[in-house]
Amino acid sequence: MKISAKEKAMLKRSIVILSSFLFVTTCFTEENILIPHSAEEYCELAKNLKNFQDMITEFPDNPSGENVMQTRVSFKNPAAGFNNGGLCWWHSRFQRKAHYLAYYLPNAPKPNADEAKHIIEDIIDGKKVVEIPGFNNLQEFSTEYKDYLIKRFEKWQWHDTLTGAWIKGLKGEKLSSEQAAKKLKITMDELYKKVSDQNQISYQMLQMKGVVAHAWLVTKMTERKNSNNERIGYTLYTIDSNTPLRSTQYDYTYGQANFKLPYGRKNEFVTFTQNEHELRDIYDAISRYCHLEETH
Repeated sequence: MKISAKEKAMLKRSIVILSSFLFVTTCFTEENILIPHSAEEYCELAKNLKNFQDMITEFPDNPSGENVMQTRVSFKNPAAGFNNGGLCWWHSRFQRKAHYLAYYLPNAPKPNADEAKHIIEDIIDGKKVVEIPGFNNLQEFSTEYKDYLIKRFEKWQWHDTLTGAWIKGLKGEKLSSEQAAKKLKITMDELYKKVSDQNQISYQMLQMKGVVAHAWLVTKMTERKNSNNERIGYTLYTIDSNTPLRSTQYDYTYGQANFKLPYGRKNEFVTFTQNEHELRDIYDAISRYCHLEETH
C-alpha cells in the first residue's frame, strides 16, 4: 500500500510528538519528581519508593542538580563532636530520615524555635511523618537551623556512646580494611539487591584501618558490564556528608578489595550496611500515614 506525501508528513509529526511525550514522562526532572508540598503530594510520591531515590540522586537520567540540592542538608559534616572529629554518622542518618519522612508547606507561617525543635526531634526519632511549615525544602530548613542541628547531632553522638550503639559497627572482622575481594563482592551484591531491586536508600559504614570510620548513603546503583554484556561490577551513587550537596559516584569492579575516598590520608575503606531497623521504622511510618495496604 502506497503512502502519500501528506500521510508521510503526518506520520513523521506523530512520531516526533510521541517521542517528545515519552522523553518527558521517563526522565526525572523538576517537572515530575518534585519535593512534596502537601500531604497529598507526599502520599502520592510514597506509593513508589523509587521516587525517593530519584528525587535525591544525580545520575544520567536525572541531571537536575539544583533540584537535587534542595533535598539535602545544606551544611557539610562539621568539625564538632568528640575531639572535633566530625558528626558524619548522625548527619547521614538525619539526612535519610528527613528525606523520607518530611513534606513542606511553604505558604504556611514558619515554626517558632520550640516548634522547629519538636520537628527535628520527630525526624530523629524516625517514627512519624512530619510537615515542615514555612519552608520549601530541607536545604532551606537545615540552613536556618544549622546551629541547633549541629548541637543536636552532638547530643545524638553522646547518647549513642553512652548506650554503646556506636560500637555495633566497630567489632569483629568488620574492623579490618583488609577485607578480601570475595567478601566485598558478597557485600556489593547484597547492597545491589537492596538499593536497585528493593529501592532502598542504604546507610553504610565505611571502615578504614583501625577504628576510623565514616558513613555514606547509597541512593542508587547500576550494573557495570563488559563488551560481552557480562556484569563486572556496579556504579554507586552516594551522599557523603563531607560533600552533601552533590552525589559522589564510585565504580566497583569485581576483584577489588576496597574503595578509596578522593580525600584524606586514611582513604582506603570497606563498607557494610547498618541501621536497617531505622529504615523499617521509616517504612512503617509512611505506611501508617498514607494508609498504604502494605508496609514497604
